[in-house]
Amino acid sequence: MVQAPTPSRPIPGSMVGASLLAYVLVSKFDDQLPLYRQNEIFARMGADIPRSTLATAIVFLWTSNPTYFTVLLIARLHAGGRADLSDATS
Repeated sequence: MVQAPTPSRPIPGSMVGASLLAYVLVSKFDDQLPLYRQNEIFARMGADIPRSTLATAIVFLWTSNPTYFTVLLIARLHAGGRADLSDATS
């Protein structure tokens, strides 16, 4: 029996796949959905992903490729969009 190779992961040593990271990033920065609410949504679906895990993934991606995210942020600001980076509720 031959086993297929494991797909590459965006974060080495993590079980988080690219599609989950894309969903979390779009929900956080485009849909303005705080991480604690994403955590509650995932828990309702049966996937208990702690908020700290989501935050660690975002920080890892940001620090591993800051130029990419900085260009996206600047483009959004130039387009007249908002740049809410806080997870605080008001």
